[in-house]
Amino acid sequence: MTPCQDDRSRYFSLDGMLVLLLHLYPVLALAVRKWVAAGEYAAVFIALLMLVRDARRTESLPPYPRVIWWFVGMFAGLPLAVLIGQLFRLEWIPRNFDSPIRFLIVIPVFLVIYRHRIPALTYLVRMLPVTLFILLLEVLIWPDMKWGGRVTTYFVDPLTFGSLALLLGTLSMVSLVMVSEKQPVTRLLRISAFFVGAGLSVASGSRTGWVALPFVALLWGWVETSGHRFQNRIRFVVAAMILVAVASIYSWVPTVHTRVNDAVHDISGYSWCKVNGETSVGYRISFYRMATALILARPLSGYADAEMKTVLYTDSFRAFSTKETSDFIVSCGFHSELFTNAVRSGIWGLSATVGLCLIPLSVMVTLIRSGDPCKRRMALVGAAYLCFIVISGMTTEVFNLKYTTSLHAMMMASIYGTLLWNRPESLDS
Repeated sequence: MTPCQDDRSRYFSLDGMLVLLLHLYPVLALAVRKWVAAGEYAAVFIALLMLVRDARRTESLPPYPRVIWWFVGMFAGLPLAVLIGQLFRLEWIPRNFDSPIRFLIVIPVFLVIYRHRIPALTYLVRMLPVTLFILLLEVLIWPDMKWGGRVTTYFVDPLTFGSLALLLGTLSMVSLVMVSEKQPVTRLLRISAFFVGAGLSVASGSRTGWVALPFVALLWGWVETSGHRFQNRIRFVVAAMILVAVASIYSWVPTVHTRVNDAVHDISGYSWCKVNGETSVGYRISFYRMATALILARPLSGYADAEMKTVLYTDSFRAFSTKETSDFIVSCGFHSELFTNAVRSGIWGLSATVGLCLIPLSVMVTLIRSGDPCKRRMALVGAAYLCFIVISGMTTEVFNLKYTTSLHAMMMASIYGTLLWNRPESLDS
C-alpha cells in the first residue's frame, strides 16, 4: 500500500511547485546534463521561500526535535570537513566545495519535507520506472560509443552510469512493498524497471553495487517476515533462494561471470611484498594502501590535490605500486568514498562520511522495529538505499561528481525527510 496520499493540486502555489520538483528531479538525471542540479537549485529556492513564509505566520510552529538537527549536521558534515582541513593547511581552495556544498544547500528542502509532512519518498519511487525507461530509450536511440562498447549516456562515465542505474532499479523493486496488490500495472512497471536498471548496469560493464543486491534481498526478506509464525523457516528459505539466484546469475550471464572471475584472479594474484601489475582490483588494493599511509601521516589536515600530485610519486609507494597507479589516483581518485574524503580532509572527512551512514541507520532501525507495517516498509526502502551507497562507496567515489552529489542530496532529503515525519516519538528523547 502507498504509505501517504497527497491532495496538493495547486501546482502554482509554493507547495505545489515543490511537489512538482520532487517528482521531476530524478527523471532525466542521467539523461540530460545539469538536469538534477537545476532541479536541486529550484527546489532549494522554493523551500527557502516556504521557510520564510512559515516564519512570518502569526501562529507559532513547534520547534524541530533534536533528531532533525542531527540530520542537519549530517548534511553539513562534508563541506564542514573540507573547510576544517583547509584551515589546518592554511589555504583556501573554493573548487573543493563544488560537490560537498550540494549537501549543505539541500537542508531547506529536507526541513520543508519534514515540516509539511510531504510524502517525497512516495514521489521518488513513483518516478523511478519513468527514469529508467527514458534511460533505456536514450542508449538505444543515441548510443555513446566513446567507451569501447560500454553502455552509457553522453556525459556519464560507465562506472557511474551502471551503479546509478542498478541503484534506481533496486529501489524500484524494493518499493513494491509500498504498492497494493490491487495495483497490478504499477507493480509490473516497478518490476520491469528493476530489470531495465540491472540490464543497463550489466551493459555498462560496471561491477559497482552488484555486491549490495544479496544484502538488500536478505534485508527485504528479514523485514517482511518479521512477526510471522514461521519467520525463521521462511528466512532460511529466502536466504537459500538468494544463494541460488546469485549462483544462477554468475553461471548464466557471461558479463557477470567474466567480471567476477577477473576480480577473484586479481585478488589472489596481488602481492603485498612487490610491485603489482595493472589490474582492476589490484589497483584498488594499492589505492587503499596508499590512502591509509596518507591518512596516518596527516590525520588533521589531509592533503590538497596539488600536494597529492607530489607525494603519490615518492619512493615509498613504488615498493608495491607502479607510476600508472599514482597517475590513476591523480586523475580519478582512490575509488573509495571513505578513503577519498579521509585523505582530503583527515579525520574530519572520515567522520563526516561515517555520519552519512550511521545517523540515518538509527532512524531506519527504529522504524523497522516498530509495529506499524506502513512505516516499516518505508524504512525498508530507505535501508535499501543506504545499504547500496555504503557498499558502492567501498569501491568508488559516490559523491565525488557534482551531478551525482546533487542527485544523492535530493534523494536523501526525500527519503530521510519522509521517514522522520513518520518517526516514533522515542527518537525525540
